[in-house]
Amino acid sequence: MNKLSELPAYDSKFLKAADLGGINVKATISSVDIRETKKYMSEEKEKRAFLRFEGKSKELQLTKTNVGILEGAFGDTDSMIGKEVILSSAKTLGGKDTVAITIPEAVIQTEDGDIDMNDAF
Repeated sequence: MNKLSELPAYDSKFLKAADLGGINVKATISSVDIRETKKYMSEEKEKRAFLRFEGKSKELQLTKTNVGILEGAFGDTDSMIGKEVILSSAKTLGGKDTVAITIPEAVIQTEDGDIDMNDAF
């Protein structure tokens, strides 16, 4: 018997933790889109950020945590394009599955350029 989640009716254009299959995936950011979407469990709208990745069909709606990680490492959205990130499954404090972003060989964005984390302290 097939998994119900594999039926086309349940496929999503958004990347979910389950799509990663329990492994860390290295991906290159190809675009950052900002668009209006409905707030969770509300009819109100808000602007949210979405990442697309080279060679991947699904996009990732960014959480506040992921936005902070990306901005801390790369600065503005234009600087994120072409950068590599690692996507992995994680759990929120409430126990919900989510996609976490980490930065390989993390760098800090400064006015003078990128500094390797090992040189930051």
